[in-house]
Amino acid sequence: MTIKFPPRASLGSLYTSDAVFPHTRLWVGEAQGDRDLSVPDGRMLGLALRNLDASTIGDAIEEAFKHLQSVDLSTSYFSDSTLRWLSYVDELKELRLDFLKLRAAELVGLLPMTSLTTLWLTGAEMGDAELASFAPSPSIEHLILKSTRISDAGLAHLGIMKKLSRLHLPTQISDAGIAHLASCKSLRKLDLSLCAITDKAIPMLENIVGLEELYLNDTKLGDEALSAIGKLKSLKVLFLCGTKISDSGLTYLEQLENLEHLELRDTKVSEVGTQRVRSRLSNCAIFGP
Repeated sequence: MTIKFPPRASLGSLYTSDAVFPHTRLWVGEAQGDRDLSVPDGRMLGLALRNLDASTIGDAIEEAFKHLQSVDLSTSYFSDSTLRWLSYVDELKELRLDFLKLRAAELVGLLPMTSLTTLWLTGAEMGDAELASFAPSPSIEHLILKSTRISDAGLAHLGIMKKLSRLHLPTQISDAGIAHLASCKSLRKLDLSLCAITDKAIPMLENIVGLEELYLNDTKLGDEALSAIGKLKSLKVLFLCGTKISDSGLTYLEQLENLEHLELRDTKVSEVGTQRVRSRLSNCAIFGP
């Protein structure tokens, strides 16, 4: 297909990305002039916008933007004018707002984007009010909040995100915040790596009956946490690198009959303990110690 972009200055870099998370990208050139582009099945066409004031992007790009499904604003702006031309993207599925200063008044503009499934906010300057502004989104499935200012109390807003299946949380989140996740019934993949949680946080996850992937790298969790993890029967992927677990707690993991991938690097477990778990979980790929 041929897409017409402004002839004199590039709007930014074009890429195709995997349709499934984490949407791995392949750069395909500049958004300038007439571009003959082919998007393979299973991939999306995206644009990483240059550091341009969105108000200078005229309506002439409306037809070009209809072909996009992914937009990266991490080196640009997010404002009312940005929202205006984002509305040209008929089926926006992925939006990256990493490292931007964000306000609730503009983030509420995401609510009409009912095709949006992945929202990246890594390092964004935002807090609880900003999270509350877009939490009513009917479509967001993957939400990345690493290195934001979201607090424990702010996680209470997640309960209304009915399609939320993947969640990555910032390091300041503690046990008090995990208590709010019990209302996230659709959650399937949870990344708590580096979070300030203790062993007492894990039993709070038992109400998320469909949890399949759990990332707990570089937390202070020990063997007490493993006794609770052993009750998460739906787990398929479990990362425990850099935790304080030992052989004493590994027996609890033998109850996870659906486990397919287990990471035990940089822990206190021994090779003997690891081999014992391997013998019990023959269909699980185990890495470490």
